[in-house]
Amino acid sequence: MTVIRKISKIIVIGVLIGILMLLLQNKLGWSDSLLMYYYKWTATIIILGAIAFNIVWQILFIKKVLGTAKLLEDGKVDDYIGENEAILDKTTNPMRQAMIKLNIAVGYGEKNNYRKALSIMEEININLVRGINRGVYINNLAYFLFKNNRDNEGLAILSKYDSELVKWQNTNLGPHIYFTNILAQVAQGDNDKAKEMLANVLETVKDKRILEDANELANELGVIK
Repeated sequence: MTVIRKISKIIVIGVLIGILMLLLQNKLGWSDSLLMYYYKWTATIIILGAIAFNIVWQILFIKKVLGTAKLLEDGKVDDYIGENEAILDKTTNPMRQAMIKLNIAVGYGEKNNYRKALSIMEEININLVRGINRGVYINNLAYFLFKNNRDNEGLAILSKYDSELVKWQNTNLGPHIYFTNILAQVAQGDNDKAKEMLANVLETVKDKRILEDANELANELGVIK
């Protein structure tokens, strides 16, 4: 939910409380000062309660989504996709929908169904993605474009968002960004640079998925391991 929509909801709540208080004033004969006293405290309690409910709901939502990651770690990719799709069906908030779709695309990527993964990624509005998830979105979009032989588009994405990806290079996303840049070298025809970078990945990276990709690409490029 955007800030404007949140503020609008608070304003609506305040107006409704005001109308209710005026009706009670007319019925019970409250003075204006007593009306303002009740209005102030009633509005405060209801608005704080709504904020608290929203915070708790957000925490539970995030916990539920993050909980599906264990399925992916255990290799239960179909279950991971299914759980996220079930959450998506019950989600109306556009930003949350974007985050879940990002997860589902990752699931299809794990199944090597890169066409499906890319089609889901292309449904996501980048402006709805925040924090490190934005970095994941940009990197994965480029990655899936390369995997679908849409090299020029993949290179364009990396070029457009290069300054953003730099911010995430020293995080857990870093090795994934590095590997996508190897695919970029291949796309540009610089296989020697790609081989050099691949050798570094094979020596230093521990992530299973990246190593699978790296070994596959190393075989294609004839890298001696």
